[in-house]
Amino acid sequence: MAVDAADAATLQSYLALGGNLLLEGSDIGYNHGSDSFMVNVAHATESADNAGGTGLTVTDSIHRVTHGLPTTFAWKTTHPFPDGVSPTNGGVDVLKYTGTSQTAVTAFDGGTAGGSVVYYSFPLYCLNATTRNTLTLNSVAWLMHAPRSCLCGIRRLRRRIPAFKASHKLKVRR
Repeated sequence: MAVDAADAATLQSYLALGGNLLLEGSDIGYNHGSDSFMVNVAHATESADNAGGTGLTVTDSIHRVTHGLPTTFAWKTTHPFPDGVSPTNGGVDVLKYTGTSQTAVTAFDGGTAGGSVVYYSFPLYCLNATTRNTLTLNSVAWLMHAPRSCLCGIRRLRRRIPAFKASHKLKVRR
């Protein structure tokens, strides 16, 4: 199980204390359906075990998580069971599986108190490196409530996250 009961309780407590979370992976929705973890942490409920789709399509082009992403992009590697989800409890749909009504990325803004979440209902390794890096950097910057200038390069992001290692080789250019 991707997120077991103990992990789910820990993550719920972390968010309640104002922590921000980037949650990634298929079968999280499948394993939790519409339980309190999905509603209060992922801010989405499972609507399909295999969402299908040939890739992802941006549904909220002004959301910071999608900044600089192409409108539609194909998978590098097709995952056999990406979870299709539906936003709930304040979550918003920012990316859908192309050609479907299923949400692939949900964002929840916990405001200045924290507790914000970005949930990818598929594994990141399925995206090509450029798209994966852009999506990840945008998500981290948004979760940190970073100014838009932090989206232009890894150097600025590294200053804001001391433990971030250059070996990740993530780079986004304007």
